[in-house]
Amino acid sequence: MRTFLIHVTDTHYATPGDVLRLQLRNAPNSASPLLQRLHAQVLRQRGAQHADPYLWREFCKAVGSAARIASAEDELAVIHTGDITQAGQLASMQGALHELAAQANAPVHAVVGNHDLWPQAFPAFAASLTGRQHGLVRSLPELPAAYPAGPKLFNRAPYLELVLVNTAVADSLLNTSALGKVEADAISRPSSIGAPLDSPGTRRLRVVAMHHPIIDFGRGHWRQLQTHLGLNFGMVLIDGPRMQTFFDKARVALVLCGHEHAVQGANGRLCCNDRLLQLAAGCPTLHKDKGNEGHPQFSLYMLEEQGAEVHLHWYICRVDVRRWSAETSYVHDGQFWRQNGASDDRILKALAKNKPSGPFP
Repeated sequence: MRTFLIHVTDTHYATPGDVLRLQLRNAPNSASPLLQRLHAQVLRQRGAQHADPYLWREFCKAVGSAARIASAEDELAVIHTGDITQAGQLASMQGALHELAAQANAPVHAVVGNHDLWPQAFPAFAASLTGRQHGLVRSLPELPAAYPAGPKLFNRAPYLELVLVNTAVADSLLNTSALGKVEADAISRPSSIGAPLDSPGTRRLRVVAMHHPIIDFGRGHWRQLQTHLGLNFGMVLIDGPRMQTFFDKARVALVLCGHEHAVQGANGRLCCNDRLLQLAAGCPTLHKDKGNEGHPQFSLYMLEEQGAEVHLHWYICRVDVRRWSAETSYVHDGQFWRQNGASDDRILKALAKNKPSGPFP
């Protein structure tokens, strides 16, 4: 049997009413002109825009189309790795998760991102409210009450388990700088972050979903220098190297993440003796000139158990339906990953049959 995972991230969804309320709430006030200009610049920065309504509709249709390739005998789930909404709008967050579940006709496993902890204002301008927002988000029934949460076992895939790990914390400084940290939810569960991962790895493929990358993408010369020196100052986990070691001991094989608004695969990003593979999905609902490097997109993974190995085939599903494509495939032998040149062309043919209306303009 096959298991399909639809990996979406950084949807930045907000209903029209929430967009209007955000604009009114962040309207210029009696603050100094310098602070007002800084505030306006922050709200205009890359990635600080709400989802394009047209792209949101096309994206939801594309998710439904991708989900239809799974048969009744297959396992299907949607994984959302955070920044569900633009600025912590709770109603929009619930609406987005409900619509994804309805379109895919499958459960949605979600973690929150740094934007989900915005108290409907940039944290630097509403620092005192960030902790309260952290608690409000954790009260949503669509999200786990505490992080990490898991493992979640799949009914038809005994070889697979999923653990949700929180990296967006109620720290206004970290949130303002887009940095993350792996820790337990200090409000509802002040325990070791390793609770679900303390047990030794089983024969199951252990998958972790979290918002911030655990392996720095290192885009640009400055980021590459930071990565080389073991420093973390930009859009990553501040405890990334420590967590790589911890995940290696916990036999985590695959990390699904987002945050950077870019599709990233292995390509030299295997770490911990080639045991840990990180895959990041792109941002599906922002235009290319608004923090999205390529066409709006999400990822589809097909996992299949073949004897003692698990084969992972990776497909990029772009809102521009003409550009859905197969990416590098991998094989996990229970301990190590290796690249596999063979993919499954039947998946692309099935996607082509089910593709939504378009094309993306």
